[in-house]
Amino acid sequence: MPVKAEGVSHFYYDVTALDAVELEIGPGELVAVCGRNGSGKSTLLKCLAGLQKPSMGTVTIDGQPAAKARSKVGLAIQFPERALFGKTIYDDLAFAPKNAGLKDEDVSRRVAYAKEAIGMPDSLLTQPHASLSYGQKRLAGIASVLSARPAYLFLDEPTAGLDYPWKRRIAELLRSLNRSGVTIVIASHDPSFFADICSRLIILDGGQVVSDGAPVKVDLARAGIRSDTLALARKLKECGFDVPETFSPEDLADRVAEVIRRESAGHN
Repeated sequence: MPVKAEGVSHFYYDVTALDAVELEIGPGELVAVCGRNGSGKSTLLKCLAGLQKPSMGTVTIDGQPAAKARSKVGLAIQFPERALFGKTIYDDLAFAPKNAGLKDEDVSRRVAYAKEAIGMPDSLLTQPHASLSYGQKRLAGIASVLSARPAYLFLDEPTAGLDYPWKRRIAELLRSLNRSGVTIVIASHDPSFFADICSRLIILDGGQVVSDGAPVKVDLARAGIRSDTLALARKLKECGFDVPETFSPEDLADRVAEVIRRESAGHN
């Protein structure tokens, strides 16, 4: 069953944050929601996750009102590391399953799942979050949401403030979670970074969905997105190179190298 928004509008006093949004996100999708500041990304994410009731319209998850499906949903707020408050990282990862009333052995299994998902060594579980690096805190914050084993994961600007290596690590984590069956929706001001892993890119403008489709086919200019990698890939295709239209420099470099090797072998 999908996440479904029907006629969703939301107002902050006299400001329209969302304007009659119609949207359906199917199980197993990895979706990036983008748009300029004030376009409604964070508000849409909160409404889809059931954390905020829209002023008008409805949001359902698996056929239930979103607010009643909260046990299936995980929401990582902007800077999720700010939600770390336990004495140790174990305490932070254990909070959601304990709050759900699980037995100690089940809590331990949930913590182990979350720890393994982000690649955290056991030695860090007994440490206070203040001892972690900035990137480690970000991962721990996401892991504290994963310990609830959500079927639907919503993330608001998950790579904000991170350098490139940590951004790549977050992206690979999300790709892995999605492959395991978790439906993921990301709100980001930097969607070109996620465009090579997401199956769908939704662009908001003035609280309305103005473009929705495969990342290489949506109206990138309207979202203020510029990708030198995608432009180069398209130019290479025009020149006869068998390369994919991609936002990933690594994927493009690998395919170009493959084409060159194949061409070289053909001339030997």
